[in-house]
Amino acid sequence: MNISLSTVWVGMVTVAVAATVVYGWRFFNWAWLRPKRTEKSLREQGLTGNRYRFLFGDLKEVAKTAEQAKLKPIKLTDNIVPRVMPYFYTAANTYGNLFIRVVYDQAASNLVAGSNLEGTIQHILDMGGGPAMGRK
Repeated sequence: MNISLSTVWVGMVTVAVAATVVYGWRFFNWAWLRPKRTEKSLREQGLTGNRYRFLFGDLKEVAKTAEQAKLKPIKLTDNIVPRVMPYFYTAANTYGNLFIRVVYDQAASNLVAGSNLEGTIQHILDMGGGPAMGRK
């Protein structure tokens, strides 16, 4: 049985191309399709928030708000929430007590307890949600 060198190369190239396509699709699904589907599902349920950004999500904004919060002096009588959790404080003020947060490939909904917690929980229940609201 004689196998030529060119046949071996064709086989190796075919396997390499197939592996690249399979793992490329898996990466694309993990890094783009799944987060966008989750985001779409959460938006259909009435949630607002930042749009998904490739790979890093809201991490740049989280780092920026944390850095800005450290620059401002704080007194003992001041509210510490803007200093300790600046991203959540800013997002809750911008989007309301129930908003979408994206970190890496995970889109999640966050509930920030506020003065209208009962109304927010009722809104979640009206949407048909519960602990796993974004899952179908």
